[in-house]
Amino acid sequence: MKLTDIRSGNGRLYFRFWSMAFKALLSWSDQRIEQWADKFDYCINNENDFLYNDEPGEYVIPAYLDERYPNWRQKLEEKKLWTANTMQELSDCINLSIHPELKMGRGWDEARLRLESTAQRKAVSQACFWIR
Repeated sequence: MKLTDIRSGNGRLYFRFWSMAFKALLSWSDQRIEQWADKFDYCINNENDFLYNDEPGEYVIPAYLDERYPNWRQKLEEKKLWTANTMQELSDCINLSIHPELKMGRGWDEARLRLESTAQRKAVSQACFWIR
Protein backbone atom coordinates (compact mmCIF):
# COMPACT_ATOMS: atom_id res chain seq x y z
CA MET A 1 0.00 0.00 0.00
CA LYS A 2 1.25 3.44 -0.91
CA LEU A 3 0.16 6.74 0.58
CA THR A 4 -1.38 7.69 -2.78
CA ASP A 5 -3.66 4.62 -2.54
CA ILE A 6 -5.28 5.87 0.67
CA ARG A 7 -8.47 7.91 0.31
CA SER A 8 -9.21 8.35 4.02
CA GLY A 9 -7.86 11.43 5.79
CA ASN A 10 -7.25 9.40 8.95
CA GLY A 11 -5.63 6.70 6.87
CA ARG A 12 -3.18 9.17 5.34
CA LEU A 13 -2.40 10.55 8.82
CA TYR A 14 -1.74 7.06 10.19
CA PHE A 15 0.36 6.04 7.19
CA ARG A 16 2.49 9.19 7.45
CA PHE A 17 3.05 8.55 11.16
CA TRP A 18 3.94 4.89 10.54
CA SER A 19 6.35 5.95 7.83
CA MET A 20 8.11 8.47 10.09
CA ALA A 21 8.17 6.00 13.00
CA PHE A 22 9.60 3.05 11.11
CA LYS A 23 12.20 5.16 9.32
CA ALA A 24 13.31 6.80 12.57
CA LEU A 25 13.13 3.80 14.89
CA LEU A 26 14.14 0.92 12.62
CA SER A 27 15.55 2.55 9.45
CA TRP A 28 12.96 0.80 7.30
CA SER A 29 12.75 1.57 3.59
CA ASP A 30 9.58 2.92 1.98
CA GLN A 31 9.02 -0.48 0.38
CA ARG A 32 9.19 -2.30 3.72
CA ILE A 33 6.79 0.20 5.32
CA GLU A 34 4.36 -0.22 2.42
CA GLN A 35 4.54 -4.02 2.76
CA TRP A 36 3.93 -3.79 6.50
CA ALA A 37 0.96 -1.44 5.97
CA ASP A 38 -0.63 -3.84 3.47
CA LYS A 39 -2.24 -5.69 6.39
CA PHE A 40 -4.51 -2.66 6.89
CA ASP A 41 -5.54 -2.48 3.24
CA TYR A 42 -9.02 -3.84 3.97
CA CYS A 43 -9.87 -1.17 6.54
CA ILE A 44 -7.69 1.92 6.16
CA ASN A 45 -10.16 3.74 3.90
CA ASN A 46 -13.09 3.26 6.28
CA GLU A 47 -13.10 6.32 8.56
CA ASN A 48 -15.19 4.42 11.13
CA ASP A 49 -13.00 1.34 11.33
CA PHE A 50 -11.67 -0.05 14.61
CA LEU A 51 -8.20 0.82 13.36
CA TYR A 52 -8.78 4.42 14.39
CA ASN A 53 -9.74 3.55 17.98
CA ASP A 54 -6.05 3.34 18.84
CA GLU A 55 -3.20 5.77 18.39
CA PRO A 56 -1.12 5.04 15.27
CA GLY A 57 1.90 4.32 17.47
CA GLU A 58 0.17 1.36 19.09
CA TYR A 59 0.52 -0.47 15.78
CA VAL A 60 4.22 0.33 15.57
CA ILE A 61 5.28 -1.10 18.95
CA PRO A 62 4.77 -4.83 18.21
CA ALA A 63 6.72 -4.54 14.94
CA TYR A 64 9.43 -2.57 16.73
CA LEU A 65 9.73 -5.22 19.44
CA ASP A 66 9.62 -8.07 16.91
CA GLU A 67 12.62 -6.61 15.13
CA ARG A 68 14.62 -5.50 18.17
CA TYR A 69 13.81 -8.47 20.44
CA PRO A 70 12.79 -11.56 18.46
CA ASN A 71 10.28 -13.78 20.31
CA TRP A 72 9.89 -11.08 22.97
CA ARG A 73 6.30 -11.86 23.94
CA GLN A 74 6.83 -15.60 24.31
CA LYS A 75 9.98 -15.12 26.35
CA LEU A 76 8.38 -12.59 28.67
CA GLU A 77 5.27 -14.69 29.17
CA GLU A 78 7.36 -17.78 29.93
CA LYS A 79 9.19 -15.92 32.69
CA LYS A 80 6.00 -14.16 33.87
CA LEU A 81 7.58 -10.76 33.17
CA TRP A 82 4.71 -9.53 30.98
CA THR A 83 2.24 -7.26 32.71
CA ALA A 84 -1.05 -5.84 31.51
CA ASN A 85 0.35 -2.33 31.20
CA THR A 86 3.65 -3.22 29.49
CA MET A 87 2.36 -2.55 25.97
CA GLN A 88 0.64 0.66 27.09
CA GLU A 89 3.84 1.98 28.66
CA LEU A 90 5.77 1.20 25.49
CA SER A 91 3.06 2.75 23.29
CA ASP A 92 3.08 5.89 25.42
CA CYS A 93 6.68 6.46 24.31
CA ILE A 94 5.38 7.44 20.87
CA ASN A 95 1.82 8.49 21.72
CA LEU A 96 0.84 11.61 19.77
CA SER A 97 -1.31 12.92 22.62
CA ILE A 98 1.72 12.89 24.89
CA HIS A 99 4.38 13.73 22.27
CA PRO A 100 2.69 15.83 19.55
CA GLU A 101 6.04 16.88 18.09
CA LEU A 102 6.39 13.41 16.55
CA LYS A 103 3.57 14.16 14.14
CA MET A 104 5.72 16.96 12.72
CA GLY A 105 8.75 14.70 12.34
CA ARG A 106 10.60 16.00 15.40
CA GLY A 107 11.71 14.18 18.54
CA TRP A 108 12.26 10.72 17.10
CA ASP A 109 15.72 10.32 18.64
CA GLU A 110 14.18 11.00 22.04
CA ALA A 111 11.35 8.58 21.25
CA ARG A 112 13.87 5.83 20.48
CA LEU A 113 15.60 6.49 23.80
CA ARG A 114 12.25 6.42 25.64
CA LEU A 115 11.41 3.10 24.02
CA GLU A 116 14.74 1.52 24.87
CA SER A 117 14.62 2.84 28.43
CA THR A 118 11.09 1.56 28.94
CA ALA A 119 11.96 -1.80 27.39
CA GLN A 120 14.88 -2.14 29.79
CA ARG A 121 12.80 -1.09 32.78
CA LYS A 122 10.07 -3.56 31.83
CA ALA A 123 12.74 -6.26 31.39
CA VAL A 124 11.98 -6.73 27.68
CA SER A 125 15.56 -6.33 26.54
CA GLN A 126 17.11 -8.35 29.39
CA ALA A 127 14.62 -11.19 29.07
CA CYS A 128 15.14 -11.45 25.35
CA PHE A 129 18.89 -11.21 25.65
CA TRP A 130 19.31 -13.72 28.49
CA ILE A 131 16.48 -16.14 27.71
CA ARG A 132 17.53 -18.05 24.61
